[in-house]
Amino acid sequence: MPKRLALCCKANITPDEEFKTEVHSIKREAKRKLVGALTKFHYRHVERSNDRLRRAKSGKSRSKRDTHEA
Repeated sequence: MPKRLALCCKANITPDEEFKTEVHSIKREAKRKLVGALTKFHYRHVERSNDRLRRAKSGKSRSKRDTHEA
């Protein structure tokens, strides 16, 4: 769209206190949920890493037992 045809509009309505508090609470809730989701993601990542480490350690110990017995 050519720049000369674009409209430049601004709202002439000033936000009231109720609107401001609602926006603030929505932002706060969104931040809280984001932090919760990131925390959950990282806990799952740590758990998967710990499981892999346990499996790797048990695999190494099994392979050592197998080589000593043979």
